[in-house]
Amino acid sequence: MWVEKYRPKRLEDVINQKEVVLRVKQFLRNPATMPHLIFAGPPGTGKTTVAICMANELFGNRWRELTLELNASVTPDTPITIRENSVVKRTNFAELAKEYFTGPNERYAFPRDLEILSLDKDYNVNFMRVSLISRHKVKNIAKIKYEGGEIKASLDHSVMVLNGSGDLIPIRVEDLKIGDLLVTFKTNSDCGDLRSVSISQFKPKLFKELKTGFLPASLVVNLAKGLTSSEVKRFLEHRVDGKRKRISKRLVEKFLQKIDAQRLGQEGKMVYDRLVKLLSSPCSVVLVKDIKIQNFDDYVYDVSIPGVEMFWGGATPILLHNSDERGLPMVRGRVKTFARLGTFGDFPFRLIILDECDQITPDAQTALRRIMEENSKTCRFILICNYSSKIIEPIQSRCAIFRFLNLNKEDVAKYLRFIGEREGFKLTDGGFEVLWEFCGGDLRRAINTLQASAVLSNVITEESVLKVVGRANPRDVLSMLNLALSGRFIEAREKLYEIMVKYGLSGTDIIRQIHREILGINLPEEEKMELINLIGEYDYRLTEGANEDIQLSALLAQLALFKRRGSKE
Repeated sequence: MWVEKYRPKRLEDVINQKEVVLRVKQFLRNPATMPHLIFAGPPGTGKTTVAICMANELFGNRWRELTLELNASVTPDTPITIRENSVVKRTNFAELAKEYFTGPNERYAFPRDLEILSLDKDYNVNFMRVSLISRHKVKNIAKIKYEGGEIKASLDHSVMVLNGSGDLIPIRVEDLKIGDLLVTFKTNSDCGDLRSVSISQFKPKLFKELKTGFLPASLVVNLAKGLTSSEVKRFLEHRVDGKRKRISKRLVEKFLQKIDAQRLGQEGKMVYDRLVKLLSSPCSVVLVKDIKIQNFDDYVYDVSIPGVEMFWGGATPILLHNSDERGLPMVRGRVKTFARLGTFGDFPFRLIILDECDQITPDAQTALRRIMEENSKTCRFILICNYSSKIIEPIQSRCAIFRFLNLNKEDVAKYLRFIGEREGFKLTDGGFEVLWEFCGGDLRRAINTLQASAVLSNVITEESVLKVVGRANPRDVLSMLNLALSGRFIEAREKLYEIMVKYGLSGTDIIRQIHREILGINLPEEEKMELINLIGEYDYRLTEGANEDIQLSALLAQLALFKRRGSKE
């Protein structure tokens, strides 16, 4: 893989980040005085590379022994439902890896238009954007069988359960017990954003065994504490005994009808409100039936969803915690244990490199701050993030912050052509311009795209790069826009279909290219502003799942009418 093959091994080989490299080298001259570090900046600018180069220079070939790597994930065959470029489909992490990972050693992928089923604050099932896919290898996994399905996950991964107050909380797989209640969902085909997605799509054979429509009985028991109504107490004694773990939603609804919510205390009102939300949501609970530990020597996968810590996965869906590497258990467990191991041989300290640390939860960051304080003599942290502002102030004040800038065009061109010389192909000026427009200063993405393009030909042209990145030739898009703006709607629509068939693009891809080309058209600034606003409206409609053919045709019609109105005025 060219990204790994041509990754700099020494700090002096790092591209462009001269000021960062110079400051880091000053620290390495006397490692014992090196502070904790924060590397902040856009993806593909060399943050992880600099951290690894530092580890190599400090520890030599033993750097992996003295560096902590963190992951907790599910197996590649885990079924999931995703929405990609407005298209909903069933898949698994193995298939997702083929699409987003370009080599065996790549640990992170950064999708642009990928959403996965998650749960919002009102317990509604919705698609939410994935910012990161991560993976690593493990030796052991747990196979968890539950009513209607099964899931295989690393022992550090967590599943979501409902506690007695109706809160969703994560529980580690290794702490899970037979009889615990996992959260699942069932929805009809007309359920909002899900449209054609229903639980029966996950695994129809197991669907028959799934008992849906139940909630934890402890929720009702906790709510009933302190109630004096004899009618409510008789109902509770009759419907819920001390041994029952679950109660049907239908009975919970009847129970709530007998309660005057205005007379409840603060805690009772909180449980009451959560029960009301759960009754109106598709969520319910299923029993864990069996747990077995198995040998496993393969990749496991995880996703990150900004602002959310859950996603649905499994033969029939259960709710999985998606941020184990960034939560409180991880910091209090593996990071704390590794940091307390102390120094090793002649090395001054151990090194903990935390990637994507701006996704670590605030509570976990607070715990991390304390660990950084207590173990500063034997451990150093390098925190890698896109936005240092998402790191809490107490951690920022304990670190030296390094800002990584987007690589400039000349440096990217020079490095890509250097790779071309080594690999025996030629990168044309037109091919590089498309690469630069697509990848910008993200060198990792540019190299991956370059390698994919080199498979097609020894001469990488504009056309070959466009095929790889899934974009239409800008001249074709510009031709379509000119037809629409000149009022020739039918011809513009025919050109649209030609572009979609020729390049195999989705509606979202077309919208983005229209937006890009509009900015370059020779129009007054006020007209461009109106057109950009119009394009934004149709982009939103496609994101919400509207029909691509109808919306793109409507956009071209609006462009044609826009110019006609202008000529009349």
